[in-house]
Amino acid sequence: MIRDDLSIIIERNKKSYDYKYNSKRNDLANNSKNNSLDTLILYQNGKEVFRHKRMQTVSNYNLFDSYDDTIAPGKFKMKHFVEKRAYTEDIHGIFDCYDIEGQYIKEDSTQIDDGIRKGRYLGHSDEHKGKAVGCCYSAGCIMFLGPENLVAYNKKVRELGVKDGDVICGEIREV
Repeated sequence: MIRDDLSIIIERNKKSYDYKYNSKRNDLANNSKNNSLDTLILYQNGKEVFRHKRMQTVSNYNLFDSYDDTIAPGKFKMKHFVEKRAYTEDIHGIFDCYDIEGQYIKEDSTQIDDGIRKGRYLGHSDEHKGKAVGCCYSAGCIMFLGPENLVAYNKKVRELGVKDGDVICGEIREV
C-alpha cells in the first residue's frame, strides 16, 4: 500500500560526492572523506516527524566502481520492511528511480549491471558482524550511520502504522 500521508526528503550535501582523500586510491580508508553528511527527513501530512543527519547516499564502496550506482537526485519509492537476506536489521527497498548513470532501479530494488543483479536497500546501517564500523560504505544504498539510528527510524514508522511492504514516496535533493 502506498502511504500518501507520509513522505521522505533526503538532503544530499554536495560535498558527499567528494568522498576520496586521494583520487587515485580506492580503499576503505581512502573512501571515507565527507562521509555521512546527508539528512533524511520523514514527514506526516507535511509535518516533520523524524530527522536523521548522518546518512550516506553517495556510493563510495571500494571493491568495485560503485560511484555510478549512486541514486540520482529526484523521486524514488521505498518499500518498507522487505526481506532481510543477510542483514540483521529491518531493511527497506529503494525502487522506481535511477542511478546517476541513468540505469533504472526496478520494483524489486534491483538492476542488472554487466549481468550482475544489484540491490538497493535503505535500512542497513554501518553495522558489520554485530559492531558499528563508524563509517558508511555504500554500494548504491542509502545508509544510516549507527544501527541505533536505523532502529529509531524503524520504530517511528511502525508507530505511524507502516506495515511490511508499505511504500513511502521520497525525493533526493542536493543542498
